[in-house]
Amino acid sequence: MQNLRLDKIVLKKQTLRQILADFKTYIRLSARLLLVGCISSIGLVQANTMQVADFKLSAVYIYRFGQFIQWSSQPSSLVYCSLGTDSVAKTLSQLINSNDHHSFISLAHINQIEQCHIVYISPQKESEITQVPIKPQILTVGIGTSFLRKGGMITLQSINQKVRPIIGLEHVSQSGIQISSKLLQIALLYPQDIIEMSEED
Repeated sequence: MQNLRLDKIVLKKQTLRQILADFKTYIRLSARLLLVGCISSIGLVQANTMQVADFKLSAVYIYRFGQFIQWSSQPSSLVYCSLGTDSVAKTLSQLINSNDHHSFISLAHINQIEQCHIVYISPQKESEITQVPIKPQILTVGIGTSFLRKGGMITLQSINQKVRPIIGLEHVSQSGIQISSKLLQIALLYPQDIIEMSEED
């Protein structure tokens, strides 16, 4: 039992290290763009370090989710989509567009998600819909637990100054996709882990 726990700890550290390595690589690649103003957003310029790190790391998480999801018919390339154009969506599009194997689509309406494998829905757009649709073989990602209550599958939330994925397994199972144990190792589960956190508070 002790060996099993140690294996899980090692796996968790390895997965986190891989995600953080991607994040650091992206920061280095985007530093020049930030300096010359290619990422031109007043909110970005005025944001503090933690806020900048949050949305960049969130974008890296979403990008990496494609490696931890199994579809019934595994695609050779993934279609990432965003509904909304916040800092996470803009950063995600830069990550995807730098990779020849995947594509990025900016959606105008929630009804267009069927052309996507992974869909990021910004908080602003999420506030405009009453229900996040659960479609076969489509992963939906958002920000905050309200996204999960509306039917979303994975949300990213800052907990103790760290961005953590929270997974609604019931919604994921309804879509027919499977999540790798590596991702489950570093994620919180909804609603059980969130309820436990509330009780501890």
